Amino acid sequence: MALSVVSFPLLPEAPLEWIDSLHDLYPELGYDPIPPHVTFIFPTEHIHEDTLINHVEVVANNFALIPFTVRYAMPVWDAISERGYIFFTPDEGFSDICLLHDALYSGPLNPLLRLDVPYIPHITLGFIEDMNYVKRVCDDINNNAFEFEGMIQKLDVLYIGDRIETIASIQL
Repeated sequence: MALSVVSFPLLPEAPLEWIDSLHDLYPELGYDPIPPHVTFIFPTEHIHEDTLINHVEVVANNFALIPFTVRYAMPVWDAISERGYIFFTPDEGFSDICLLHDALYSGPLNPLLRLDVPYIPHITLGFIEDMNYVKRVCDDINNNAFEFEGMIQKLDVLYIGDRIETIASIQL
C-alpha cells in the first residue's frame, strides 16, 4: 500500500469539460486514473498513515487557500517512467504551491524528498512514450490561447493500492 497527498482543486465546469474534450482529441495519450489533481507527496510506502495525516494537518494549518491560473501546457520527460507528460502548469500560484510542497516534505517526510527531480506544480493531461508527440500536443494546445483558474482548498491523503481511496481530507 502506498500513500500520497494530492489536491483535487476547485475548477469551474468549463475547464473540466475542455480537459475531457482534449482526452477525446488525443486518444493516444495515457491518462491518470485519478481525476484532475495536483500532487504534493508522491506515492510512498515509507511512512505510517497516522504520521502522514498528522503531519499534513499541522502543515495545512499554516497555509491559506491557494488560487492559481493556468495558461501553459508544458512538455516534460520523466526519466524514471520513461514517458513524456503534458503538464498544465500555473502562472499565478506557482510559488505558493511550491512552498506548500516544500513544507509538506519537512519533518517526517524530509528523508523522502527527491532533490534529483525538480518539483513542477501541475495538473497532468496525459502521457505517452513518444516525446515528439507530447511536444506536438503541447504546441497545439498552446497555439490556441487558453486560461483557466482554480483553487487549492484542501489536501487529500490517498491510499493507492488495489484501489485508490481518500483516507483523509484536510482543509487549508
